Amino acid sequence: MTGNFEKIPNKMKIAIDTASEKLAHTKNPQISDFVLDAACFDMMLDSAKAANSAFLENYVKLMCDVSNLRTVVRVRRRKMSGDV
Repeated sequence: MTGNFEKIPNKMKIAIDTASEKLAHTKNPQISDFVLDAACFDMMLDSAKAANSAFLENYVKLMCDVSNLRTVVRVRRRKMSGDV
């Protein structure tokens, strides 16, 4: 990694490393975007659980589901491989 990532949570640091590796391997920035989105939703769900809010948990899960559906449609339209 380059740059100053000291204040970034560990989960996101791992996601950044993984996304960088995926980009180097596939040359497809959308796959890296999928990795970063997944980490973001995971962190949002952690925050909702920490807030002990069923409403927030369900909202984040719904957002994640909608994002996953959009991703499936995008992947199928572009006939991308399943190697994400």
